[in-house]
Amino acid sequence: MEPAFNQGTLNARLSALSAPQRLMFAVSCYFAAEQHYRAFANETGWGDAAQMHGWAVQLWNVATGTSALSDRALQDMNARWNTLLPDLDAFSSPLTSAALDAALILTYATDAAASGSVEDASNAGCQSVTLADMLAQEAEKMHPQDPHLEKKILAHPLMQSELQRQAQVLRTLASGGALTP
Repeated sequence: MEPAFNQGTLNARLSALSAPQRLMFAVSCYFAAEQHYRAFANETGWGDAAQMHGWAVQLWNVATGTSALSDRALQDMNARWNTLLPDLDAFSSPLTSAALDAALILTYATDAAASGSVEDASNAGCQSVTLADMLAQEAEKMHPQDPHLEKKILAHPLMQSELQRQAQVLRTLASGGALTP
């Protein structure tokens, strides 16, 4: 079983990687969560899953060095986030929160592309864990006052899957291995 998420530990592991590798980690978090945005967009007819996917591919290509993004392209994308991030108060779909988490992961990846910072890439990983936490609680109808809530969430297959995915991506990147989106 993977240990509980610790953002300080993630920051330390990310600081050992190059800025492009950190970006690759952040974008991998979006690709893992992308299904939630797509499901929300399909159900509600709101948002643009194809645009989100295309942007993630562009960021991936920047991380692999096969393309570059201008400051203007980053500014343009940042200006579009309001049209792509679902408002929790505007939708009654149970998919809204997961879609928002997925979109936020991509905003953090965009920030990581602009800054190259450990913190921006780490925020993508943290948001991915937040999404897994919420999904585990919803799947099992966990009570928020349960004294064993954190242990139950950590042991849940959805949380373990996300923690294992992040650990594997970090190991692969640290060893110089290749990833695919």
